[in-house]
Amino acid sequence: MKPGVRLLIIEAVISGANKFSIAKLLDLEVLVMGEGKERTELEFRILLNASGFDLDQLLMTRESISVIERSNEYTL
Repeated sequence: MKPGVRLLIIEAVISGANKFSIAKLLDLEVLVMGEGKERTELEFRILLNASGFDLDQLLMTRESISVIERSNEYTL
């Protein structure tokens, strides 16, 4: 990536709150159907950090998805 480029990830992010969330249902579905998982904000931070990125901003939407933003300040 060139400097100044933004990485946007559109994803269902599991909230830590003890309330209904489509992301929690999706987590169960992808686990059963494909051995996958949805992630929490902390898990995205860890994943991005391991890839050389930092999570700059997590924008929750009214829907069941979030926008995760990372501005690239260096070339990978």
